[in-house]
Amino acid sequence: MKINNHEFKVNNNMKTKTLILVLICVFLMSLVMCCHPSCTDLSAQTQTADDMLSEWFINKIKIIEIDSCEYLWGEWGGGTVLAHKGNCKYCAERARRSLK
Repeated sequence: MKINNHEFKVNNNMKTKTLILVLICVFLMSLVMCCHPSCTDLSAQTQTADDMLSEWFINKIKIIEIDSCEYLWGEWGGGTVLAHKGNCKYCAERARRSLK
């Protein structure tokens, strides 16, 4: 009789463990389904890093001319930045004239 009672407890524990495991799996699957994006085309909705950088430059950086050169001027952090523009049209023109 004790053996049967012991077997019942083991079966009951296994059922409880199985139920808990199933509930955890259901919870995780529902969590994944809620967090997973829909099947729509996300490329039209998201911006690339280049687009975001271009937008930032358009809104924050100004191109100014000093001594026949183009410079990028804008606020950065707590200060102001002034940097020579890498594709300065005046420098390109001077380089093209010096090659002739």
